[in-house]
Amino acid sequence: MKRQFSCQPQQKNSGDSNLLDSCYRNLSVQEIDGNFFENLSALGLKAQNRRQRKVAIKDASLSPSDDFRNQWAENLSEPIDKDSLSEIDLENLYIEVLYTIKHRVGRSVIGDASIFNDELNKYIRESFNVSEKKHDELMDVVNGIQPPQQVLHLKIIEAKNLEAKDANGLSDPYCMFGIVPSVPNGDKPNNSDTKSKEKSKGSFHRASSKSPERLKEKNPAQSPGPASDESSVNVTEVCRNTLNPGWNEEYQLKISDPKEEKLHLDIWDFDEETNVIDAAKKLNEVQGIKGMGRFFKQIVQSARNDNTDDFLGSLDVELGSITSAGIDQWFQLEAKATKKMLGKIHISMQITTDNRNTKLDWKPTKVYSAMLDRFLMYEKTQSDPSSPCTVKLSNKGYVVMHQYAVQMDIQKVQQAMCDWLSYSKQQSVSGLDYTAVIETLQHLVNSWKPGELSVEDEKTLANSFTEFIDQIMELISKQRIILPGNNKQCQRSLQSIIKCLQLLESSSVYRTCMPITENLSMAIADSIKINTSVSATMKTANAELKKNLVFNKGNSKENKDTTFSTQLFELYLTVKEFRSLKSQIKDMPKSDLQLNGFHNYFKPLIQSWLEIAQVKAKCRIEKAIEVDKKVEVVDSLVKHSTSPVDACSCFTQIREFWKQLDWPDPVGAYVFVAKITEDISTAAVIYGDLIHMDIKKKGYYDDEGQFDVTDQLCISINNIEHVKKWLEDLPASLDWKKIISEMEKVNDPRASKQCKDTLKNMLVSAEEDMENKLQKIVKQIVLKMKQDIKKNIFHVAFAPDNAVFDEVVAPLMEYLDNNLMTLHKFVLKANFDRVLNIIWLTVVAELQTTVETSTDKSHAFYKRLEETLQVLV
Repeated sequence: MKRQFSCQPQQKNSGDSNLLDSCYRNLSVQEIDGNFFENLSALGLKAQNRRQRKVAIKDASLSPSDDFRNQWAENLSEPIDKDSLSEIDLENLYIEVLYTIKHRVGRSVIGDASIFNDELNKYIRESFNVSEKKHDELMDVVNGIQPPQQVLHLKIIEAKNLEAKDANGLSDPYCMFGIVPSVPNGDKPNNSDTKSKEKSKGSFHRASSKSPERLKEKNPAQSPGPASDESSVNVTEVCRNTLNPGWNEEYQLKISDPKEEKLHLDIWDFDEETNVIDAAKKLNEVQGIKGMGRFFKQIVQSARNDNTDDFLGSLDVELGSITSAGIDQWFQLEAKATKKMLGKIHISMQITTDNRNTKLDWKPTKVYSAMLDRFLMYEKTQSDPSSPCTVKLSNKGYVVMHQYAVQMDIQKVQQAMCDWLSYSKQQSVSGLDYTAVIETLQHLVNSWKPGELSVEDEKTLANSFTEFIDQIMELISKQRIILPGNNKQCQRSLQSIIKCLQLLESSSVYRTCMPITENLSMAIADSIKINTSVSATMKTANAELKKNLVFNKGNSKENKDTTFSTQLFELYLTVKEFRSLKSQIKDMPKSDLQLNGFHNYFKPLIQSWLEIAQVKAKCRIEKAIEVDKKVEVVDSLVKHSTSPVDACSCFTQIREFWKQLDWPDPVGAYVFVAKITEDISTAAVIYGDLIHMDIKKKGYYDDEGQFDVTDQLCISINNIEHVKKWLEDLPASLDWKKIISEMEKVNDPRASKQCKDTLKNMLVSAEEDMENKLQKIVKQIVLKMKQDIKKNIFHVAFAPDNAVFDEVVAPLMEYLDNNLMTLHKFVLKANFDRVLNIIWLTVVAELQTTVETSTDKSHAFYKRLEETLQVLV
């Protein structure tokens, strides 16, 4: 038989340990000294909270909370009126938005198709804060307004790889196009019509008359023609001697029903003898006849000659396939009766509206801006107050704004201008995150081209730039109040502000709209430039600081009582933070900065604190062990009581407070780090002594009575191990490596090594002392088990030769199992390993002693002892 111990030490992760430690901390322990250590380690957080309360900024990005908006308004002048529209204007604007939604144009792009009009109506009702009853009333008004006229904006740009029809290997191409009805899905041509339809697939017919007035050469500056009726046949200019013509001509074609109509376009080679232009003119003369638009293609076909050599290709585009964003692409041209490819043509198409009968008579860009202002204000109310105030339109808001811009044919650069006006305005009102402003400004910069905006629009932009820059300069001048330097999120916001100004200054749109303006970089420098009186102020502060600290040094004995004040440490942290700002001063001589050695004034204070901390740490440890007697451990994962948590919490507070001081002189910090290491190591040894003494008082080392491995004994050795384990991280947390490295730069290598050895020896001495106590306690456990182990081994060794081995060894294994299971359940892994190691050595020693002291024994005797050893292995 080969048996194995079933107990394996359980593990718990560090996260669980920290959580449980915090739960089992005894608050009564830290109350004995008035939270001395906790008050000091919390000074940094206290200072930050005080500053944040003063400027009403949370430690996050610029918050959209009411408190922050009020603080922003108090520090920046001339807040913008967010509700400048009258009730009548708002009502007419609401009707305009409803009208836009009701008459959406173009096929919805991916992402917009799932947003229905009911959802958009709900969105704008909430944005305008309109009741359902009022919404229904205004919706009735919209339903009574005549629908707008839809217009196809067509731009015929160019073609390439056309066929050569003339003797010189080139052609004289021009386009003839118009709006024709789509063939309904249910209509199928009969057999008699099939041949004629294939013959005339998608093309206008040539005519035999000439039209000299239309034979002028292509004019690149030609402006878009007037909107044409659906029955109009339009003809472009003729491009001479080319197979890759470029027209760049724009047209507006009226649409009756995009779902039932299509654009048909033919390309012809102009022939002086026979051309279709005159036929197109004759057709247009009768376009007033009702329904003629459905037949103009057939009329042109009837005037066609049989010769089709001058035909270069045709194109059909279903108007219902045009997205709301428009189409700008190359299309393949097709032959009349076959699917032969005849080159490509590049056109752009966009469906807009005309003859809107709403009451609002503003310019489209003004309506667009008013709508965007309203939506942005609504989006801000829907944002999470705890998140950065980055306001952007939702998908619903985007669809409404996009539809209005398309229907009113507002150009991209005009949209970018309106976006900038609204976003920069919202930033001024409520401290909007400048990330969104940068994105909007970048869009304006990318969209702008000289001459695309009117003089009035450029003037509007100039006024907007001026107001925005004034606000920014005022903000920068107060950045130490509104955006404190120790707040990383505020510093990121300040960087975004500077980036926004850099982008603005480098842009062509800014230089065009504001040709005479100051250099923004110099303006920023002037806004943050420190007054020369700062130098004198710092000298005065330096003198007062030295005077007061020298005074307090003389009274240091008074500061060693339990009412030790934290005010001087608050002063130290404040001066250190103030001194860190010197890196931002570029134009002031460094000799004027008199605080380089300010930390030396605080050395006596640090020394006094360390002396007091040593005394108070000892008092805390004694109190922790005293209170520990009244605590019962109820959590199976917790294998120690509250006293080691309280002790380690005290050590942690000392360590964290030192790290918070961030002593500016790494070499000078050695003395203090050595003192902290000594104090914590000494306190840890004291804790181990007190725990060991407590075990001894309870009769652990007495020889009388039966010995049992109790839960309380296990917890006691765990307490010592818990504190010993904490010491292992002390070198890294106090940054010994950095201090020794700095000392090596200025001291003799032997002196630096001696300092390093001193630190190491103090810590090793404490760890060895605690390890010796643990080993002493563990050995005593095994020592008390030794008699029973010896008895059970004797029972195995001197059993009858014919005895069953499993029955003979069972008492030994059960004894070891019972005690080890108790140890496994209640001790930490390190302690369990210690016990297991000593028990193993003890059992092996007893087996060896039995063998050596027994002579002339049978083979079965030695066989049982060997099998016992194998079972234990």
